[in-house]
Amino acid sequence: MTAALLGVALVLSCAGREERASDPVGSTQKPSESTCPPGSLCGSVGETCTDGGYTCLCTNVCSGVEWAEGEEPTHFTWSCRSESCPDQVPEAGRSCRTEGLECPYGFCGGFHARCADGAWQVTESAPPP
Repeated sequence: MTAALLGVALVLSCAGREERASDPVGSTQKPSESTCPPGSLCGSVGETCTDGGYTCLCTNVCSGVEWAEGEEPTHFTWSCRSESCPDQVPEAGRSCRTEGLECPYGFCGGFHARCADGAWQVTESAPPP
């Protein structure tokens, strides 16, 4: 997944609705009755879906392994983030209003922001080796 793909606004169809999404990335807090629940299969990498207050991106398998040509994964899954999350990773310590809100940035490593005690706590995680 390239950074250019994540920064581009896409207009795609989701469950018969046309939606506009920008910069969606991973989460597991989405309701399971959704049309694009996290972890469920999706059509193709880069496809987006906005549903129930979440923006989702269809992502590739995160394994930390370079895939040989012709051996790339053939199944992809939804990775979602609440639309209440900031578009970019918030600065650690900056004030936030929604206690307990968790906002992941990246689906294979990246950052995770959590609103706790009125301030963003930000952690970084590396992709698998």
